[in-house]
Amino acid sequence: MQVSSPGATALDYGAFGSFDGGVLRLAWTHQNFLETFEMDVAFATYAPDGMPTGTTFLTTAIDGQFLRGLAWSAEIGGILGVWDDRRKGTWNDLDAGGTLLKESTACRSGVFPPRRRPPTTSIPPR
Repeated sequence: MQVSSPGATALDYGAFGSFDGGVLRLAWTHQNFLETFEMDVAFATYAPDGMPTGTTFLTTAIDGQFLRGLAWSAEIGGILGVWDDRRKGTWNDLDAGGTLLKESTACRSGVFPPRRRPPTTSIPPR
């Protein structure tokens, strides 16, 4: 099963997954450019035969976001992804970020969409 975009020159790592209702759900940290901290959190769904059924980004904010967990709920029909957010540019003051994504609108195609910056939800620091 292919997870990364073919021809990608960066790294994908730190995957979390869920399998229920005949759908495999995976989320991972995607490094956009080698030798940088420009990392995002990607999410994909796969059919039981391993064929991709959709891919999207959970966050594409500046600097790095590092996936820490993924949970799927049949009740809401979606996933909750959470990550450490390095948007401030320092390892000493990471924020927690997350998004709740309904699967019916999350994955529209089997390939990565063009790179864009959708809104994200983050928990403000205390």
